[in-house]
Amino acid sequence: KISPDWISSMSIIRSHRTQEDTVVAVSVTGILKVWIITAEVSRIQVTEPVFEEESKPIYSVSCQSISFCTFTQRSLLVVCSKHWKVFDAADYSLLCSVPSDHGQTWTGGDFVASDKVIIWTEDGCSFIYKLPPSCLHASESFRSDVGKTGESSAPPLLFSALDRKDKQLLICPPVTRFFYGRREPFHKLVIQGDSSGRLSIWNLPDSPQLIISEAAQELRVTTSVSLQEAFEKLKPLPAGIIDQLSVLPNNDAPLKVTASVYIPSHGLLVCGREDGSIVIVPATQTALVQLLQGEHMLRRGWPPHRTLRGHRNKVTCLLYPHQVSTRYDQRYLISGGVDFSVIVWDIFSGEMKHIFCVHGGEITQLLVPPENCSARIQHCICSVASDHSVGLLSLRERKCIMLASRHLFPIQVIKWRPSDDYLVVGCTDGSVYVWQMDTGALDRCVMGITAVEILNACDEAVPAAVDSLSHPAVNLKQAMTRRSLAALKNIAHHKLQTLATNLLASEASDKGNLPKYSHNSLMVQAIKTNLTDPDIHVLFFDVEALIIQLLTEEASRPSPTIISPESLQKTSGSADKGSSFLAGKRAAVLFQQVKETIKENIKEHLLDDDEDDD
Repeated sequence: KISPDWISSMSIIRSHRTQEDTVVAVSVTGILKVWIITAEVSRIQVTEPVFEEESKPIYSVSCQSISFCTFTQRSLLVVCSKHWKVFDAADYSLLCSVPSDHGQTWTGGDFVASDKVIIWTEDGCSFIYKLPPSCLHASESFRSDVGKTGESSAPPLLFSALDRKDKQLLICPPVTRFFYGRREPFHKLVIQGDSSGRLSIWNLPDSPQLIISEAAQELRVTTSVSLQEAFEKLKPLPAGIIDQLSVLPNNDAPLKVTASVYIPSHGLLVCGREDGSIVIVPATQTALVQLLQGEHMLRRGWPPHRTLRGHRNKVTCLLYPHQVSTRYDQRYLISGGVDFSVIVWDIFSGEMKHIFCVHGGEITQLLVPPENCSARIQHCICSVASDHSVGLLSLRERKCIMLASRHLFPIQVIKWRPSDDYLVVGCTDGSVYVWQMDTGALDRCVMGITAVEILNACDEAVPAAVDSLSHPAVNLKQAMTRRSLAALKNIAHHKLQTLATNLLASEASDKGNLPKYSHNSLMVQAIKTNLTDPDIHVLFFDVEALIIQLLTEEASRPSPTIISPESLQKTSGSADKGSSFLAGKRAAVLFQQVKETIKENIKEHLLDDDEDDD
């Protein structure tokens, strides 16, 4: 209502006395706004706006966080990038203000006690300050400095400091939070996590255990652990997905997998390594080496594989376009590396079909244009490089038909507007570049609200994606976890219907062979915690698909009695009639096997859990 503007930070204060919620926010121009949400307001329809109860300039630009003191229910801490302030929550009067020292940038803070606050910086350091008596509600000099300038007020005393020992370069500033236990023992913890996968915890001692001195005391880290350290402590060490094929002579550590893609239609796992080579291996056989022990582990060069060599250094990304859209040739595999090149491979013969060298930086991403693009663009793949360039590489014409290289900042997002023949590029500074795909001309470069609206318009043109939780293995796990008999019956009914459709289709065929189950029993997903880390592979097994696939293959095998000479002589006069009879018999037997398997699983997982609970 008064000076409307963007909100920089906000907090919700819950009052147990009045049963009202107070929303406190600071705008980007440094104006504090207060909304009171009562029981009557919560019943108002969404169309009716709720205006602020108070609007007051506090001159706090670049506000990072707002914290309410739960110990006294009277103080409010506002942390900005260059200073932090404490206000009286009753009338929002300024009690004290402290600027940052030595060019530090504050990113947040909280109350650790009624007279102490903790403030943390963007480089991971945290400082605990003791508030002056004028900020304490129980002190006689409370509000004695209200109305005075910041220089005349007594500065808080630096109490202790928490510093990060590991000064490695991070992708983004670490995240720090303060937690206070609600149950005994009441631990005060400062938890910090960074982009390298490290989690550090400080246990803040009580006031009598610390001695105030001229120099700030440094609190040591109570515990610190990272994902890499957790993996290294495992015995035996976790093996990589193709470690048996990546061990070099006179070197204990195998080559790291830097990019990978799984092709379920062919059962192949494609792994790009740090030396520039690409290994194509059957996924089930390479998983067998790592998960099961046997004589296959002693075979040299097993499982059978193919190695592609063309990149001079690390492979950064892989793409199998036919897996995204069937309009691409299923032979083509696309790879990008730090040598600025994009290579097209024949996945079946291992031949290098073409190499694109149009970028001036390492390839960071490979994308597939949407289906409703022009006919020429539909046979292209989109490549993104670290030199802030985007290219459209035609697999049919074997040339680059567009290279967008005028971006001043790193590329953050790529979106499409096929109806207008636009390629939309979003950069990290908030700017958006709109390119014409067919001509390669830059249509416009915008920033601010216009850039956000253009990106949102591209999202509106894209159809909604399929829910990833609709996978049958996830539904089965949820049903088992919730012990829902109705959900299990629905899953079993759906599976039996699918199986019945397959059986009817097989009975109508000439040979009576059962079609393969549509779902993949194995999925391989590559993940990484940091851009510089090697790939970690997670194997997902669909138990339902595996069981039905095994039963289907077993039912498809000919019976020994059927192929005996005596049975062939008896059935030589009625082949058509017998084949349909045998197919129906196999269907009945398969239905009975699936029903018994589902009943046993329900009894084993549900009834046993009920007995344990009793």
